[in-house]
Amino acid sequence: MTRPNTARLAPGWALCVLLLACVVAALGLLHARGPSPLRADAPPDAFSAMRAMAHLEKIAQVPHPVGSAANADVRGYLLAQLRALGLEPEVQSAVGVTRTAAGGNTGKVHNVLVRVPGRAPGKAVMLSAHYDSVPSGPGAADDGASVAAILETLRALRHGPQLEHDVIVLFSDGEEATLLGAEAFVAGHPWAADVGLALNFEYRGNSGPMMMFETSIGNGGLIPGFAQAAAHPVGSSLLYEVYKLLPNDTDMSPFKRAGIPGMNFAAIESPYSYHAEIDRPELLDQRSLQHEGELMLSLVRHFSRQDLSSLAAPDHVYFDVPGALLHYPASWAFPLALGAAALLACLLWQGRRRAQLRVARAMLAIPVFLLMLVVLAGAAQLLWRAITLAHPQYMQFIGPYNSHWYLLAFTALVAAGYSALQAALARWFSALELAAGAMLCWQALLLASALAMPGVSFVFMWPLALMLAAQALMLAPRAQPMSGQWRAVWLLVAAAPAILLFAPLLRSLYVGLGPKSVMAPAALLVLLLGLLSPLLELLTRRWLLPLLPLGAGALALVAGSATAGFSADQPRPSELSYVFDGAAGSAHWVSGNPEPDRWSESYIDAGKGRHAMPLLFGERPGAWWSAGAPAAQIAAPRIDVASDSSDGKQRTLQLRVTSVRQAARLTVAVEGATVLSSTLQGRALADVPRQGWTVNGYALDGDPLDITLHLPAGQPVRIRAIDRSYGLADLGVPARPAGLMGYPFGASDTVQAVSVAELAAPGLNSGKSHERFSQR
Repeated sequence: MTRPNTARLAPGWALCVLLLACVVAALGLLHARGPSPLRADAPPDAFSAMRAMAHLEKIAQVPHPVGSAANADVRGYLLAQLRALGLEPEVQSAVGVTRTAAGGNTGKVHNVLVRVPGRAPGKAVMLSAHYDSVPSGPGAADDGASVAAILETLRALRHGPQLEHDVIVLFSDGEEATLLGAEAFVAGHPWAADVGLALNFEYRGNSGPMMMFETSIGNGGLIPGFAQAAAHPVGSSLLYEVYKLLPNDTDMSPFKRAGIPGMNFAAIESPYSYHAEIDRPELLDQRSLQHEGELMLSLVRHFSRQDLSSLAAPDHVYFDVPGALLHYPASWAFPLALGAAALLACLLWQGRRRAQLRVARAMLAIPVFLLMLVVLAGAAQLLWRAITLAHPQYMQFIGPYNSHWYLLAFTALVAAGYSALQAALARWFSALELAAGAMLCWQALLLASALAMPGVSFVFMWPLALMLAAQALMLAPRAQPMSGQWRAVWLLVAAAPAILLFAPLLRSLYVGLGPKSVMAPAALLVLLLGLLSPLLELLTRRWLLPLLPLGAGALALVAGSATAGFSADQPRPSELSYVFDGAAGSAHWVSGNPEPDRWSESYIDAGKGRHAMPLLFGERPGAWWSAGAPAAQIAAPRIDVASDSSDGKQRTLQLRVTSVRQAARLTVAVEGATVLSSTLQGRALADVPRQGWTVNGYALDGDPLDITLHLPAGQPVRIRAIDRSYGLADLGVPARPAGLMGYPFGASDTVQAVSVAELAAPGLNSGKSHERFSQR
């Protein structure tokens, strides 16, 4: 075999090429930044983030969960602002019910709706966002910013010509309480049948571009409009494929189940603010708000001119590049993949014919490359595990405050590891052979994704095709031998689109999944590096590769460790709740912190360590810090059995469970028996047999949960009821000191009261209500 021209670049050239590659990656990251916010004196028909901020400062002053007095205040503000625009809003008060795999949820919600008439009858465009927040934070980003953006969009629309179609606005209530408002809208409001397109807006952080991460099925009529209308489109079909694998829902889920076409948008950067006390207006990135508002305004104006009754069309593959959204029918994915396969076969044939590549070695490189991928991705995951052992407080975050340092560290260290392994394998594999092995893996992933998940296929299609084309041209019979400098330039040009595509993709995956799933972006990075093996070989020098990225990664780890502390601006999550045992009349302070903080230690007995509390939390008790607490005068939930009968095969149990103290949330769980089917508030839930059946009621105002359970005959059953009110101030608990905040998830800062009923199996054909049972 004739060894390919692999003369390494001179130090100056190598450094220039490496810097240019970094510049391309930076362009890929920077193009997704939102536009600069417009001032309050912007033209009246334009969207101004500064004008929207005036609304946000009113909406997100304090937490305003469903059913709270603060929630009613926000609703009143929305109604007043809509009337000030000359519109006629209405409130839909309803009981929403959602079904889950584990049971269901219900609650009283109050949706705010308004309709802006268009010139012609027909379907309407709907803008939607939820105005409730979680109890743990004021909800400036999630989702007050979207509510404020809709108000500002409506104001801008009122200063322009009348639109062709109606615009419906839904400010839903109870989204944080399992989408109750959106479910109530599609189930009971007449306007739901008029919606031709739903545009839903969310936040999972407080910064970053507003990405389109989900569409309805059959998006071929939506994506071209998004690409045409949006001045700064950000989104990809990959994000939707990943999102479908996650256990997440937004208000778009009920819309899609109702058959409404739609697109879902969210900003996800800085996820440490998600559901937290620090989700405050002054911390929101106004570039995100400006991007969101410009998207709203442009999409409404565009789709109001379209035929909304015929948006459904075969799905498209789509992805953003600087300044544009590229898209094509998903049906093209497999033919394109076959074209790439033909190009790869041509490269292998040319390489063998010109004695530049040994096909057998290229095939052997496949398992070698896969082993490199597994080792490096696994090492990244183990490194994060080691980091969390050194800084256990990171386990309380989706992504810590200084997460950017760790992203830099993982990227640099994986690059260093790959280049080191490639250099070590150089005596057995040329860079082209190793790249060919990687390309064969890419081709397999391309064919599999084109068949099973076409929305993912672009990730493998275009970087692979461009690199194949570049390598094939360099091996063409008429091609002149290139110097090392020109080979590097040619390979960098071919690699630039892949780097441009992968840089924001890696960041989005890292931010979206969190460092706890760093193996996924690390594996994707290894795939990219495998494709770039010939370019990396030209750059490999003792001080440049792998030592330079190794040093950069080590410095980033040091910077991450040095910035791991907390401050008043970046507080540490601190969990504490009060749990009252209704049977024993005793109470406990409970905390789920990974380790006690100085404030919660004054309430819990840290010396005894964390332990399970099945008496309070049932079959899945977890591990908690706890200590005895003064028993407050709290009424535990009441469990009443309306009827309990059996026909010998199936037991039918009708319950009425009430929060006597009218707590904000009431949870009922079934333990020790399988629920075959059930109803909640008279509405059927899933009829798949289920253990661990649970339902929740929100903002019930003292009304009971009416539950019917169908269970196997002859089984005793335990019913556990827990009600939850928000805030510990009534128990005399002082506010946390600066540098601490309530834990944004779970049951932190709540008062919980627990009741348990042990119900023996009734006799056969017993139709009488059971008046006697053990409730504790």
